[in-house]
Formats: sequence, C-alpha cells, structure tokens
Amino acid sequence: MENPTQVYYDDKQAVVLLRSAVLSVVSGPDQGASCELSLTRTTVGTAEDNSLVLTDPHVSRRHIEIQVRDQGYLVRDLGSTNGTRFQGARVGEALLAPGSEIRIGGTVLRLERGEERQKAVDRRESFGSLIGVSPPIQEVYGLLATVAPTDVTVLIEGETGTGKELVAEELHRQSPRRDRAFAVIDCGALPANLIESELFGHERGAFTGAVREREGMFERARSGTVFLDEIGELPIELQSKLLRVLDRRVVRRVGGNLERKVDVRLVAATNRDLAEEVRAGRFRQDLYYRLAVVRVVVPPLRTRGEDVLLLARHFLWQAGAANPERVLSPGLQQALLTRQWPGNVRELRNVIERALVMADSATGEAPLPESLLEAPPVTHAVAEPVALEPERVPVRPADVSPAATSAGAPVQPGWLGRSLPEELLDRPYKEAKEALSHEFEAAYLGRLVERFGQNISRISRKAGVDRQVIRRLLQKHGLIPKD
Repeated sequence: MENPTQVYYDDKQAVVLLRSAVLSVVSGPDQGASCELSLTRTTVGTAEDNSLVLTDPHVSRRHIEIQVRDQGYLVRDLGSTNGTRFQGARVGEALLAPGSEIRIGGTVLRLERGEERQKAVDRRESFGSLIGVSPPIQEVYGLLATVAPTDVTVLIEGETGTGKELVAEELHRQSPRRDRAFAVIDCGALPANLIESELFGHERGAFTGAVREREGMFERARSGTVFLDEIGELPIELQSKLLRVLDRRVVRRVGGNLERKVDVRLVAATNRDLAEEVRAGRFRQDLYYRLAVVRVVVPPLRTRGEDVLLLARHFLWQAGAANPERVLSPGLQQALLTRQWPGNVRELRNVIERALVMADSATGEAPLPESLLEAPPVTHAVAEPVALEPERVPVRPADVSPAATSAGAPVQPGWLGRSLPEELLDRPYKEAKEALSHEFEAAYLGRLVERFGQNISRISRKAGVDRQVIRRLLQKHGLIPKD
C-alpha cells in the first residue's frame, strides 16, 4: 500500500500528503460508529478515554490499539479477554491495509481509506538549526513540520555525520514539550551494565556501588523528550525493557518491583539498517515497529549539492570568520562542490574550521584545496606556554595604519602574534600551525572541562561540535580516560 505520509514536489513546491484512514464499525451493537486514525495511536474499547468507545459487553476496556506505519496500519491486541481476530485467526499483531476487517468480541471493524489532505510546505533555507535548500532536505523539513507538534515516536535514520541529533533537537524545540527536558543517551557510548541504570534508574543496593536510589532518564525527563542515539547498539536484553516503556509508559528500576508511570516523547536515531538488524536477529522486530511510527531519513551530503556552500558559509559565520568570502576562494569552492563527503555535514564542518584556522592572516584565503582536504596528521608537538601581558591592548588588522606597512616599517602583529614564542615562529609553517592548534585545543577544552566536568553532551553543545569528535579530542589531550 502507499505510505500514509509522504512528501512530494509539485512545480518545485514541497507538499506533504497525508493519507488518512477511518476505522468504522460495520457490525455489532455500535454499527455506524467510526473514528479517524491519528498519527500517534488510536485505541478501541469500552473505557471512556478510548478514541473509539464501544458498548459491546464482549469488548475489553482497552481492547486494541492501531498505529500508523510506513507499510500500513499496525493493529495490536492490548491483552483483551476475548482476543482480536483477523481472517478468522486470533492475532496479537497484524499489519493491515485499508479495506481489512478485524473482529473484537461481537464487533467487526473495518479500516477504510479516508480523504487525502495536502499541506504545502514553504521552501526555506533552514528549519531551526537545520540548514539547506535542496529538495532532499526540504522533504525532511516537510515531514518534521508535520510530526513535530505531535507526540508520535520518531526514528531518525541516516549515515554518520548527517545531523541526526540536530533533527531530534528540532523535533523537541518545535513540539509542545519544548520547555521541558531534552535528555540524550548515546547507546553506543555506555557499557551495557550502565545503560540499564541510566535509562531506568536503580534502587539502593541493587548492585555494588548503588549506595542510594537513582531516577533513570525516563523519570528525570518527565514531560520532556528522550533521545536515544545509536539505538541499534542497544543490547538485545534491554530492548524488551524499552518496549515496555513504549507500550505501557511505565519503568521498573534495576533492583525494584514498583512500576512508575512516565510521560516522555521518545525519539531514536541510528546509522544502521534496523530492518536488516531485525532479519539478522540482532534487533527485536516488535521494538522496531514501535520506534518506526514515523521514519525520518536524513539525506547524505553528496545528494545535497545546493547546500554545500550554504553550509560552508554558515559554519564560517559560526566560527567567527570576519570575511567568509575571502576564506571561500574560487578554488576552495570548486573543491568543496566536487567532494563526495563520506563524513557528510560533520566532515564539511571540520574542513571549514580547518580552513579558517589555516587561512592566511593577510589575505584571509585558505591554502590550496588539495592540502586543505587532507586529514591533518596527528602531532604531539606542544608549544611552550606563554603568559599574555595584560597591559597590552590587542591590535586588530583594521587598527594598523597604512604608514606602518610601508616598505621598511615593521608590521605590528595582533595580540596573538606578539605572544608567540620565537621558537615557534622559527619552525616550518605547517609544523608551527599544528603545534599552535594542539595548544589551543588543550586550553579550550580544559576550560570547558573546568566548567562542565566530564559531561560530554554539555561540552559538545557549548562548543558546537559533535559529541564523538569532542570525546576523541578529550581523550587525545588526556582530559578523560581512553576507552
């Protein structure tokens, strides 16, 4: 069947197409009753808080729920007394298309195709912190604009470096939960024995070192959003516990028996093919279906040619470049536009920041693209620390008079130039740059560690750099232990 939600282009205008479905009672005590399926979930039963309330005495209070999937509509029995039947067979779950009928108690329900609704999405250069005008990223904007205001669970897929965490942050910022917590857990960065406690919490004495009870992420992020990055790395034994959170909205702490209700929106991300992981037995199929209520696939940068220079200028502006166009020389622009970007937007950002650091102080231009796009070698050379003299006022290039640069007159260097040791300036250009960059990294990251301790997520957000890059840099400079 066709996807319930789709983005297409009509004369270069992005349009979100919502294919709705209606659940109708075709026989039973409530014949003629109906309700439209929502993007979140639709429940059916005799309790008053269901989406479709029935009076059939053979139907349980909360009998079934229906969730929208890319492949159809997932009908799931909620532990009813009399069960749910499809084509005569009792089923716990069934993925159905419009026109299908199911029986619960003495009632027959039919999924019928509803009206198609279209919503034009204005072409824009950005969606919050996401930047781009190309058709692939415009499709993402359209889908995000549709699902962000809801509580629907979202699975973000895409290659490493495409910006999946930024997508998750925008889903939160543009949702009704924006004023609540946005909690992030990298499932691939924590040992399995710590992930369970971090997610679900633990009771005092649950294990060695548990000297007091602790709320898990789902409790601490109450009324907010929980973002599970690299969900494909979640150990299989913990996947069933996460499934309970999604199904019943309750958590049970490690070492405890009490179930605690939680109210969070869940967003997950992965660079793996979870469908393939399901087929290989490394990921639970039922959890995959719960996560992939709506799938957002972030396109790789190589398919977003129109966005490369736009992103480059944005990163230069973020890095404080006085004149981005000088750094983006014609040669550099050509190199950026022809590169395949295996590391995607993250790689582009690193290249642009390196271009800014290596740009000629007089002209503002970056070195030749061939040398720029090579990964810099790891170096352990460290410049001698130099104390800045507080009485000296920094001199900007604009402060230097033309007379000072005339032939035979010494050029007054800026505050950094006056502070550099002669030993460093006597080294070859490339070696001096690398040593200075190493010293800067150590000082910059050291200050952030003083402020935020070893909280990599907070350091990453403050620095505006991906968490994995920050982790490697902190380990490189001995600010956190190596894995």
